[in-house]
Amino acid sequence: MFKKVSIILPIFVLLLLAGCSDNSTLNTMGIEINTITSSIGAVGGNANDFEAQRFKYTMTLTNNDVSDIKIVSIEPVLSEEFIERALDEDRIIHVNEQISHGSSIDVSGEIIFDAKGLTKEQIVSMKPFVKKVRIIEERIINKSF
Repeated sequence: MFKKVSIILPIFVLLLLAGCSDNSTLNTMGIEINTITSSIGAVGGNANDFEAQRFKYTMTLTNNDVSDIKIVSIEPVLSEEFIERALDEDRIIHVNEQISHGSSIDVSGEIIFDAKGLTKEQIVSMKPFVKKVRIIEERIINKSF
């Protein structure tokens, strides 16, 4: 009986410690999107023309990695409902900017979409317009051979 307890108790303690370990470092490496602000408005000078609308956004990208990271491009991945109305095919924003450790940059873009026949409530109900952001990055890793 004592032998079983002496085997099971260390296994239980190891599983308990593994379950309570802090994995927060997994989420702090690389580029993080801190904030995204967005707005919707009429396209062009005619504020009464609601058939085409402009979805503008700005996102703040922060480098949490220990090395510098060059952001080559970003592309918002739109929700299925919103992509059906998007009039812009190319949503890639070419950034080509290096972010040093702990630094941030703001990246802005816009998407023109067809709002014909939609009320303001119907447009808002399509949220979230952007469900993911695809980031193409470039890193230099110093390693001697």
